[in-house]
Amino acid sequence: MWEIAFVWPWPVTDTAQIGPLEAHLFHDFDGRSRLVNGSIPPAPGLLAFTVPERVRVQVMDDREIAGRKDPSLRFPRQIQHFGSLVDYILNTQDKPHLRRALQVYFDRLSRYYTAFLGGPENT
Repeated sequence: MWEIAFVWPWPVTDTAQIGPLEAHLFHDFDGRSRLVNGSIPPAPGLLAFTVPERVRVQVMDDREIAGRKDPSLRFPRQIQHFGSLVDYILNTQDKPHLRRALQVYFDRLSRYYTAFLGGPENT
């Protein structure tokens, strides 16, 4: 929750649309930047309905968002997440979705590392 500044709900009126919509959105966003998820839903194919407009809900104030973009805060947190996940895989369970999550965290760690090396002007 530390890095979630916004929530984007897609309101639907028919609850039967929820599963296919979630699968569609997962595959759409995962194609842009890999997501961490407990399971990967099967691709829904062509939807029988129009994807509703998303609603943007800000859950942090602007000042808090700006502060949390600081690489000197993000990089150490990402190291901690990465290390915890490696430990969990080695000592608790080794599953494909956890290795996928490890790759996602490594990619983020690499981005935050680059920003951290660049100094305060990269916030």
